[in-house]
Amino acid sequence: MPQPKAYQSKDIKGKRWICLISTQPSIPNEEILELHTEIIKNINRKNKAENKLTINKLKEEIEKIKNKLNSVDDKFIECDIDKEQYQWISDRYKERENQSWEAHKNS
Repeated sequence: MPQPKAYQSKDIKGKRWICLISTQPSIPNEEILELHTEIIKNINRKNKAENKLTINKLKEEIEKIKNKLNSVDDKFIECDIDKEQYQWISDRYKERENQSWEAHKNS
């Protein structure tokens, strides 16, 4: 079996991977292929679970913001806050809602 020529570090989705660069291609045996397949499946399952958790947290955050915006609307309608306060508060929460939606789209 040829000796590795060098090590190369790659950054794949924020994770560091070390790859061996060989002077000649080698044919991996079945056990190694199965092991690599299982490792990749495990990483994918973990990423999916983490993404689902992140998405659920973002949905909860968006729902909280919507409730706060509704509350601000109610306070304005009931004359508990004036127009300037209403505008300032609603703009602030709408911006947070947009940021949460952007984060949701990117997850």
